[in-house]
Amino acid sequence: MVKSIAKKEFISTLRDSRFMALSVIVLLLLLAATIVGLHSYKTLQAERDVAQETVNNQFANAADRHPHRMAHYGSYAFRPMSSISFLDFGMDSYTGSSVYMEAHRQNSANFSQAQQSSSLIRFGEMTVAFVLQMLIPLLIIFLCFGAFTQEKETGTLKILLSQGIALRQVAWSKIAGYSKVVALVVAPALVLASLLLFGRGGFELGGDVVVRLLLFMVFYLVYFFIFIVLSVVVSALH
Repeated sequence: MVKSIAKKEFISTLRDSRFMALSVIVLLLLLAATIVGLHSYKTLQAERDVAQETVNNQFANAADRHPHRMAHYGSYAFRPMSSISFLDFGMDSYTGSSVYMEAHRQNSANFSQAQQSSSLIRFGEMTVAFVLQMLIPLLIIFLCFGAFTQEKETGTLKILLSQGIALRQVAWSKIAGYSKVVALVVAPALVLASLLLFGRGGFELGGDVVVRLLLFMVFYLVYFFIFIVLSVVVSALH
């Protein structure tokens, strides 16, 4: 019975044209955010590499001076970007990209994107993480808000309970069905991001990158599951 209910929720959701339209929009946004994020990552990293090479050459080819004076003359250090920052910019937009290093002083990082942008940057940037954090939960709420209310309105909830199945089992069945639907939407985007990262992205398949990417996926799946459970519980309470 539990598997039948989960299968019924999965199939009926896929037949809903509204859900399919919203899913296609979300997938297109994820695709666009992945491509834009990857292009932005490559552009910013190339600019920092050029700037770092320039200041290194200037420091190495400077006129002969006393070592202490050279220490006070100082140089710039540009922070490299994380390999998977094209998925989630994190604090990169708010922390500085370069630090001026000189003797006897500890300078703060400067030239962050937030300093050069308007206040609209506080509303978020178009990244994969923004779509996963903001838009997918809205899709989940739209998907699950009628999990129990529709069953009650049509009278099928009483029929289910009369078959001897507990209300908690019905809830977990619906959670399982909705989880499959959300995975069907999110999985292609995560697979695409992985292919871009290790395929055409030019990144090395290092252990640290793999672990962080796996943690990125696992924590977002847990995040979505929490939203599914809460949406079904709220529908049951109403």
